[in-house]
Amino acid sequence: MAKDNKKQNNKSNKDTTSKRPASSSPTGNISGQGPAISDPSNTPPLTTFTNKRTRVSAEDSVMDVNKPLTPPGPVETTSAEILSQPDTSSLDASQHAPANNNDKGKSPEITPAVSFPERAAFPDASQAAVQSQPTLYYALAAPNDVEGFWTHFASNCDACDAVDRQLFLFSSYGSRATCSGSNDLKRIIVHFWKKEDLDKATASPMNSLFGLHFHAYDPKAIKADEHARTLVVTDIPLFITDVLLRGTFSRYGNITRCHTRLSKLYRTAYITFESTGALQNLDSIWGVLCGGHCLRICPATFSPDQRAERCAYVALLAGLPRGTIAVDLAEIAEEISAKSINVPFSMNSYNPKPYAYCHFASETAMENAKSISCTLKNVGLTWHALDEVTSLCHRCGHPHCNPDRCGSSSRSNRPSRPWQSNDKLRALYNKHLPPSHPAK
Repeated sequence: MAKDNKKQNNKSNKDTTSKRPASSSPTGNISGQGPAISDPSNTPPLTTFTNKRTRVSAEDSVMDVNKPLTPPGPVETTSAEILSQPDTSSLDASQHAPANNNDKGKSPEITPAVSFPERAAFPDASQAAVQSQPTLYYALAAPNDVEGFWTHFASNCDACDAVDRQLFLFSSYGSRATCSGSNDLKRIIVHFWKKEDLDKATASPMNSLFGLHFHAYDPKAIKADEHARTLVVTDIPLFITDVLLRGTFSRYGNITRCHTRLSKLYRTAYITFESTGALQNLDSIWGVLCGGHCLRICPATFSPDQRAERCAYVALLAGLPRGTIAVDLAEIAEEISAKSINVPFSMNSYNPKPYAYCHFASETAMENAKSISCTLKNVGLTWHALDEVTSLCHRCGHPHCNPDRCGSSSRSNRPSRPWQSNDKLRALYNKHLPPSHPAK
């Protein structure tokens, strides 16, 4: 009896599972998706629960699942597909957009080329009937020369404001007063557009400014005078400090100003002396030793042609031992009559290269120097033209040498330390020497 009940339950379960509806994709033909095709003969009968029409699109079209499915026809584009296409109207409307090939044979609009008229030439200024060249007339005053002047003003700005209020009585007074310098060198500077107003302002001290007296001065003349006392120093290594630089050139005269600027691997300095007499002592000198390195010099008043003359005759002295600097070549430079001798630095390691640039005053002096054989520290040196620098090895300085296989790059083996192979010495050193000692 129990077995009959069990068989009946199993049979009811099989009937229930066999009557489940076959799953089908509800998407139908939307967006080009094909339906799930199955054999109608193998499809079990559907229950009343599944005999309902299923809505598959927004247009109330239905699909009868009781009828056998047929192969899909041509795919029609629905409104959903139209909305999903990218909008290219804004791109086509742009003048920089490419031509649209799907415009049904309509010729695209061609934007006409924009033409600009030729620029008219300026008339010859030298032939003009009226030639105007505005000139500024400057004046300065020393406020520290007036006793008790700063007791009336708390700052430079207050003093300049008071000067402006007084000088605005002149119609050609320009801009505003400015302060330059400090302490005893402090000056108040003003300028006018007319010389008549300058003469009136500098005629006598101004009582309204507590006795401040302005004097005419020409800033261009002052700059020209400073330029005549300035020395230009080039090829300064980056590790040369300003203190060392000032100390080196102070033996030629008193220095009033020194400033430097970067120039690739080196620095360039502009040193202003107190008088032009210091530059007269350096007229025949092309290079000065500073910290063992040769610094090339020339007066700031030199023209470009005069500077080019000092670089016209240059020869290379190659094969220098490792670590050679200009001071090591001082004796050779004197024997070959070189005006200056410079050892360049490597960009990667900033170590001296194995060759030097020798500058000469004439071609005859350069050719005579090349005929002299030179050695340094028992190492023979060779002469080369300036255009042969690219063929020199950056390790040994010899021409056509492979730096990767250069013999000068291999270091000799260090002598063995006695305690490395002696256990007793190593034990004594470890016991009695401090931890920072190199023997440990």
